[in-house]
Amino acid sequence: MNRGELRTMLRMRLRDSADAQDWSDAELNSRLNLGLVELQKKIIAVHPDAVLKRFRRSVVAGVDRYQWPAGFSFGFELSVLDATGTKYIPMVKTPLGEVRKFQNDGYAGDPVFAYEGRSENRPYGGFLIAPTPSTTVVDGFEASVMCALVMDDDTTIPAVDSMMHLAILAYAEDIGLSDTGEASDEVQKKVDRLIAGLPQYMLPSAQPDRLTIDGVVKDYV
Repeated sequence: MNRGELRTMLRMRLRDSADAQDWSDAELNSRLNLGLVELQKKIIAVHPDAVLKRFRRSVVAGVDRYQWPAGFSFGFELSVLDATGTKYIPMVKTPLGEVRKFQNDGYAGDPVFAYEGRSENRPYGGFLIAPTPSTTVVDGFEASVMCALVMDDDTTIPAVDSMMHLAILAYAEDIGLSDTGEASDEVQKKVDRLIAGLPQYMLPSAQPDRLTIDGVVKDYV
């Protein structure tokens, strides 16, 4: 389901008639995105790399500070394109103070990086690298990161498995009812039931590789 379809269903759940729209589209869209983020938190608790975002960014000559993408939460891996331009090599994450020292000392070894905090110019934070690049390389960086999921418009399909779309709706309904002061216990129970099923199909690696029947252990074929 896309955001427009989810919003229609949410309006029905909140019992908002078409003639008296107590909730604006923008308000419902906001609740749906909050519901998506709540679901995302549950997903990463079960399977941290299930909703990774991979992006590439150019290495720029003379630039040693770079911005993470919008909505950045944390990173899994930052790689740099090798000299042949054929593969990305993971960079070693290093303490910020050490990377700064490398820069001051004229370090010329393999590229390393450190996280730098958020600032007015970089609201999502960034990273610092050493040594400072001397050559511009298009798509020289490749990063696997966790970003807050969002549905930007009515055609956006949330970037989670379609089997979890109802959980977004349930979370959004719970948030909407909380806003109005109405009881949301029943909605929360629905959310809990939906979330309880996540590990059953999100973690195939958690499935046993051996089956015991009447005390007899058999390996899966």
